[in-house]
Amino acid sequence: MPFELQQYLLYGADAEGANPYLIFYKGYPDMEGPSFETWFKANEDHLLSEYTKELPGRRPWSWWKWTAPELRRKLSGTGIPEWEDLNVSERHMDGIPGCFCKIDLNDLPVYESCASHLKRLGLLLPGEEKKIKPEDFKPRAILESELKPGIFAKEWGHYIFTPIE
Repeated sequence: MPFELQQYLLYGADAEGANPYLIFYKGYPDMEGPSFETWFKANEDHLLSEYTKELPGRRPWSWWKWTAPELRRKLSGTGIPEWEDLNVSERHMDGIPGCFCKIDLNDLPVYESCASHLKRLGLLLPGEEKKIKPEDFKPRAILESELKPGIFAKEWGHYIFTPIE
């Protein structure tokens, strides 16, 4: 697999951190050839092995898009994913909804950590759990600073999630 394509599938950018659309100009994948999903699925074991060397207990965006059996569980707080309330496409970041409706800023959502999610579902790679720090199993609270008001923030409590971790 070309290095630029691997970087895109793991981190969402090419090797120089540039716009991912450069990958198309470099010809990966060519418009007649395999899709990004096909590349990811064919190389998933290798990609996850590489990713978890640096980030044990986490998964790349491409895994969340094409492999994750479910999103991370909400443990407490207000807010529902916008796709459950509005007629929009499902969007998420690291297994957490990318936009919320009906959020009360005094009772922000809390989600299970990525490490806890993977452990609960039996999806940790062999030996991965030993590399995960204990604090990586703590629940993931959404911070007010990570929420940007959406178009309907006043009417519907609509906020866009922009994680800082």
